[in-house]
Amino acid sequence: MKKLTAYITLLLIFSSCEIVLDVDIPEEPTRLVLNSVINPDSTIVVDLSEDSFILEEDEFTQVRGANIELLENGNPVGLFEETGNGIYRSNVYPTPGVNYEIRASKNGFESISGEFLLPTTTPTISTVDIRTTNRNGYPQLVWEFEINDNGSEENFYEIATYTQIEWPIIDVIYDELTETFYEDTIGIDTLIYVDYLELDYSEFDDDPSSWGNSVLVDDKSFNGQRQNFKVFIDYWEDTAVQKRLVLRNCDETYFNYVRSSKIQDWNDGDPFAQPVFVTSNIENGYGLFSGYISTSIIEEIDLD
Repeated sequence: MKKLTAYITLLLIFSSCEIVLDVDIPEEPTRLVLNSVINPDSTIVVDLSEDSFILEEDEFTQVRGANIELLENGNPVGLFEETGNGIYRSNVYPTPGVNYEIRASKNGFESISGEFLLPTTTPTISTVDIRTTNRNGYPQLVWEFEINDNGSEENFYEIATYTQIEWPIIDVIYDELTETFYEDTIGIDTLIYVDYLELDYSEFDDDPSSWGNSVLVDDKSFNGQRQNFKVFIDYWEDTAVQKRLVLRNCDETYFNYVRSSKIQDWNDGDPFAQPVFVTSNIENGYGLFSGYISTSIIEEIDLD
C-alpha cells in the first residue's frame, strides 16, 4: 500500500494540464519616451522615441519632427535642432545650480515634460594610494581615493574609471629586393575604454550598485566629511597606461535611475526576484531628464 501511494504521488507531481487562455489586453495609446542626461561640459542632447505595446518585440520607434522646449528657472532658452533620427541638439551649455525643465510635443501624442535641479557643488577628490594586487586569482589595480563632501547639501555620487592605452599601428611591408616581409610602425592608435570596477565600501556590500562600469554611493553616512574609498579595477595590460577616475555629483533622479537599472539587470532571469521598476521623471510619458557635474583625476601607471 505504501508503494502504491508513492507511485500515485509521483504521477501527480510529474503530470500536468495545459490550459490555453485568451487574455484580452487593452491596447493603450503609445506615449513619448524622452532621455537626456546633461552636464556643463557639453550642449544638451535629447533622444525622443515612442514606447511599444507590451506584446510587441520591436525596438522603440524614434520620433521625428517634434517640438522641444528648454527652460532655465522657468525662462525659455536656446533652440533645438533635429540632427538625426529622433536626436535633437541645443546650443545651451547647462549651468550648475539651475533648475531645468524640458517639454516635448508631437502631433498624435500627449505632450510630456520633466524637470530637475542640476547640482551646485563640484566634488573634490584626491588619490590616497594606487597599486597593483592579486585578488581572487586575478590581477587587479587598487585605487584608493578621498572625497571631500559638501555638508550643506545631500549628494549622490557616481564613480567610474577609464583607461587610455597607446598601441602602435603596424603595417606589413613586402621588400622586393630581399623577397621578404617585415613589420613597420606607421603610427600610434589611442584607445580609451570604460573599466569594470568594484567598490570596497561596507555600506553597499552585496548591492549591484557597488560593481559594474560605474559604482554609486550617497553621502548619508559621511555628510560634510572627508571619506576614503577603494575600488578594484580589472586589467590585462603589461605596459604603461593612463587611468582617469571620474566622480560625478548627480541629481537624485539620475542616481535612482542608474541604481534601479543595475538591480533590474542583476535580477534578470531570476524567477524569484522582486520586480524592479526603472526610475522615470517624465510626466505623461517615460524616460529620464537629469544631469550631473563632475571632476576627475588622472594617474600614469606602469603595470610591468
